[in-house]
Amino acid sequence: MRAIRAIIAKEMADILRNRTLMFSSLLPSVLFLIIPLMIGRSAMRGRSGQLSPGQMGEIIVRMSPDLKDLPAAALGQIFIFRQFVVFMLMIPVITALAIASHSIIGEKQTRSLEPLLATPITSVQLMLAKSLSAALPSVFLTWILFGVY
Repeated sequence: MRAIRAIIAKEMADILRNRTLMFSSLLPSVLFLIIPLMIGRSAMRGRSGQLSPGQMGEIIVRMSPDLKDLPAAALGQIFIFRQFVVFMLMIPVITALAIASHSIIGEKQTRSLEPLLATPITSVQLMLAKSLSAALPSVFLTWILFGVY
């Protein structure tokens, strides 16, 4: 267990040091957060293409009758935000893939993969540590962004 924690700590330090990796993980996440907000604001000003806020409200009330007492503008915003919530499911996938690919490729480039493989840990421990070091930051980032969303 100590070896797994040591590898995860090393990977986290590498992630925080690598600005390119941080940028490639945070940029899509921030875009997925900003795009629905911008579309929601423009839709409420009447600049949306097809549906008016009233029509969006009717769709939402049909799907969730308990929201019928809300104003049309609020129902329109709920409609927009429900359409883009799928983006939040893509954040952990994109972030974990970026971190995992950098984890192996970065170690190969810095020539630290061979010494890591020579350490007295099993393949299962190494795989578990590498997997957790990619999954934990991506899930944490998703929780934060979903809370902001």
